[in-house]
Amino acid sequence: ISHTTDLWSDPNLDSFMVLTAHFMMCDVKGILILKTHLVAFWFIEGAHTGAHLGQEFLKITDDLETSNKVHIVCKVVFELYFILTFSQLSQVTMDNASNNNTIMVEIKGELTRRDIPFDHNGNCLR
Repeated sequence: ISHTTDLWSDPNLDSFMVLTAHFMMCDVKGILILKTHLVAFWFIEGAHTGAHLGQEFLKITDDLETSNKVHIVCKVVFELYFILTFSQLSQVTMDNASNNNTIMVEIKGELTRRDIPFDHNGNCLR
């Protein structure tokens, strides 16, 4: 599962974080297709520091149970299915806001405390 996220404020200066999940799954014919779903539109209280936003991002992925699992189902010859489970969050795509590096460092720190491997540079696309 890969995620894209962005943060913005409305005219009343209320802040929101959106999170979209992108993943592959088999259709009824067994063909892999890309699925994209808006999975969170989250009200954000507090400062827009990278540390705080990283914690908010993980609250969302924890609630969705995607912080520590990525499942890939591969259909191969003879209708044999393999299910691979990776104990890590996949890619996170963000814009070029200055605090996004700190967000990724915060996510890395928390996932490291949970014994979940995560590379804050290698798992981020900007």
